[in-house]
Amino acid sequence: MKNMKYLLLRRTTQIGILFLYFAANAYGWHILEGTFGTSMLFGIIPLADPYNTLQV
Repeated sequence: MKNMKYLLLRRTTQIGILFLYFAANAYGWHILEGTFGTSMLFGIIPLADPYNTLQV
């Protein structure tokens, strides 16, 4: 049962992130902008995939 709790939390987080990407494009929100490789949170905090960064 403990594994299901973390699975549900992980899936909820993933769906929330995808929603923020969609909403930024569809409604013009500026919360999360960019691609799945590199993004900016609120236009201030850079987020990057570590493996993607190492490949460059």
